[in-house]
Amino acid sequence: MAQVAILAVSAWSAMNKGAQDRKLGYQEAQGLREASMRKMAATTAEVGENQRERDHIESRAIALAAFQGGGVDDPSIQALLGDLNAEGEYRILARL
Repeated sequence: MAQVAILAVSAWSAMNKGAQDRKLGYQEAQGLREASMRKMAATTAEVGENQRERDHIESRAIALAAFQGGGVDDPSIQALLGDLNAEGEYRILARL
């Protein structure tokens, strides 16, 4: 009879440990999901800032070209704007 009680306690203890391990696993997974969401939000904010910076630099280049008498249709200005946009896209994609 004592052996049956010992076996029952052992089985109950093993089931309880399994439940605790499962609960800890769920908590760890939830923590990792939350950390991932925070990182994604920060990256999204950085990408938005990089896009605004790229647009500002392009606008400034156009304004300076116009101030100096150059037109946006000028091939050298088009090449410069293309290079600036390519650099901006590179920075944005590097953040992602």
